[in-house]
Amino acid sequence: MFELIKHEYLRFHKWLLITAGLNTLLIFSGIYFDDYEKSGTAVGMAFTLMLGINAFLLGMFQMRSYRPINMWTFLINRPVKPHLLCLSLFIAGALVLVSCMVLPYLVLTAAVDYLGIYIIDWRHYIQAVYILFMALCFYLTACFITLSSNRTAYAVLIFPLLLMTTLFLGGPIISVALLFTVWLFLLLINAFKANLENQSYSFLQTLNIAIPFHLAAFFSISVVVVFSFQLYLMLVDGAGIKVAWNYYFKSDTYDYMNYADAEEHLVLGVSEGQDSDYYQRQLGMSETFDMDRELTYFPWHQQIPYLQNYQHINLYDRVNGINWIFSHDTMSFLGRKDSTARGQDTAPSRFNNNDAFIGNIAFDAMPVVLRNQVITQHKLYQYDPYLQQLKLRFNLPDTESFLSGMHKKGRHELILSTAALYVFDPIRTTTESGLAVPLSIIPLPKPYENLSGIYLAELMDSTIINFLYGKMSHNGQYDAEQITYRLDNDDNHHHMADRVLLQGFSVYYRHRGFYISPFWHMLNERWINPALSAKPPMPHQNWRLAEWNNSIFILLLVLTVFSCLLTVVVLNKRRVDRATKIVQFFVVLLTNLPGLLFCWLYYPKKLSLKHNTINE
Repeated sequence: MFELIKHEYLRFHKWLLITAGLNTLLIFSGIYFDDYEKSGTAVGMAFTLMLGINAFLLGMFQMRSYRPINMWTFLINRPVKPHLLCLSLFIAGALVLVSCMVLPYLVLTAAVDYLGIYIIDWRHYIQAVYILFMALCFYLTACFITLSSNRTAYAVLIFPLLLMTTLFLGGPIISVALLFTVWLFLLLINAFKANLENQSYSFLQTLNIAIPFHLAAFFSISVVVVFSFQLYLMLVDGAGIKVAWNYYFKSDTYDYMNYADAEEHLVLGVSEGQDSDYYQRQLGMSETFDMDRELTYFPWHQQIPYLQNYQHINLYDRVNGINWIFSHDTMSFLGRKDSTARGQDTAPSRFNNNDAFIGNIAFDAMPVVLRNQVITQHKLYQYDPYLQQLKLRFNLPDTESFLSGMHKKGRHELILSTAALYVFDPIRTTTESGLAVPLSIIPLPKPYENLSGIYLAELMDSTIINFLYGKMSHNGQYDAEQITYRLDNDDNHHHMADRVLLQGFSVYYRHRGFYISPFWHMLNERWINPALSAKPPMPHQNWRLAEWNNSIFILLLVLTVFSCLLTVVVLNKRRVDRATKIVQFFVVLLTNLPGLLFCWLYYPKKLSLKHNTINE
C-alpha cells in the first residue's frame, strides 16, 4: 500500500513541479499588486477556479490511466482490499495537491510574515485549509465521474458549483468544503469496485448519489426555465431591447419601480395620499436623493482573506498618508506610512515593524470601514486624521444593527438600521464632539430584509421620504409596496401614503420552483440558501410560505400526478424490485421532476431477449 502511494506520487512529479511553479507565480503576482493580505472575493473566486480546474484535471488523468480493462484488472488484483486501493490512490493525489498548492502558499505566507511585508494574521494560515479541501473537492469530483459508469455521475459537479456559490455569498466556506470532500470520498469508494460496469448499489449508496442529483436537476431546470422565459420576452416582446424594462411593466408593479429613478418613485409614492397634486408639483422642482443598504453582513473573527470584501477592511488617512489595516490577531487597526500619499487606489509602501503603531481602540467585534467611518454591529466610529484616533459617534440599541453608514443627503445626514431611519443635522454632527443626537427617528414600517431602497426630496417646508419594499416579494414571502413619510421642518414625521404594488411577472413564472419540485424549493429557501450565505446583521423578522391561489394548486397537482404516472412507466422498464418502485413513487410524489429524471437515468434498463428462429 505504501509502495503504491509512493509510486503514484512520483508518477505525477512533472505535474507537481509545473503546478507548484505556476501557483507560486500567481501568489507572487498577488504580492506585487497588493492583493495578498486583503485578497477579496474576486481574487478568491479566480484562485478557486484556477486551482480547482487543475485539481479536476489531476483526478481525471489519474483515474483515466487505470480505466482501460487491462490496467484496471492489474490494479484491482493486487493483494489489497478495494477500499484500501482507493484510499491509496486518494492519498497519493492528496499529497500531490498539498505539494503543489498548499505548501507554496504556506511557505510564501510565512516568508511574508517574517519579512514584515504585510500584516499577516492567523486567518492567512487558516486559508490553507480551505485551499486543501477546495482542491480535494474538485479532485474527487473528477475521480468519481471518471470511474463511475452510471449516467447520473455528472450530477456531482453541483458540489464544486455550490462551493463557489458559498464563497461568493460569504458563507462558511471551510465547513462546506469539508462536507463536500467527505461526501465525494464516500461516493468514490462506492464506485471503486472490481467490475466498474456493475451498477448495483445499496440503499445508502443510492441515497448518497440521489441527493446531489436532485439538487443538480432542480437548479438546472430552474436556470433553463428562467433563461427560456427571459429570452422569449426579449425576442418576442422586445423587453430590454426595443422597450426598456421599466416601461415594459405597468407603473403599478414592483418591477417597474425597481427600474424607475428617484423623482418618479416620489411622485408615484405621494399619488395615493392627500394633497397629491400639491406635492407632485413641488417634486418636479426639487432635488431628489436615493439611499441603499450598504451592509448585508458583518465579517467574523479570523475570516479568511478570500471572503473579505477588501473595500471594507482598510481605512486610508489622506491627510497624513497613513493606510490603516485591521489586524484580526490584535483586533485593532495597524498603520503604515504611504510614501506616495496619492490616495487609496495606489499601492502603499511596504509594512515596516519599526513604524507600526496601534490605534486607540481594540474592538470586541469585527468592524467594517465605510469612507472615514468604522462600523461594528451596534457602534459607529469616525476617524479624526489630526488626532489619528477613532471617536465613537453613535450607538444603536442591542436589538438593532447598522445597514449603512452616516450619509449626507441634502440638508440632513441619515443612518439606516434594521429597525429605523435616523435623521441628523449635518452642522451639529460636524461641529460637535461626542455622541450624535438624532433629530428624528422614523421606524421602518416593514421588515428590513424586504427593503429595496429609500428615496428623498427636499421641499420648501418639508422633506419627503419614500420607502420601497419588495426585494423578497417575488416568491410571495413578502408584500411589495411604497410607504411615504413627510418630515417637517420641526423634525416631526408624519405618514403620508401607502401604495400597494403588483408583481410584473406572472404568478406562474414566479412560483416556478414549486412546479419543478415543491420539496427542494422549500428546502432551498428555508435551509440550503441561508446555510451557504453569510449571516444577516439581525435574524430575519418574518418568513411565510407563498400564498397559493387555486390555479397554482391545480397546476401543481396536475404536474405531480403526471410525474408519478411517468415514474410508474419508467420503472416498469427498469431492473428494480417492487420495494424500490414503491419508495421511488413516493419520492417522486414529493420531489416531482428531479425524482422522475433520477429514475429515468439512474436505474439500468431491462435486458431485452430476442428470439432467433432457425429455418428448418
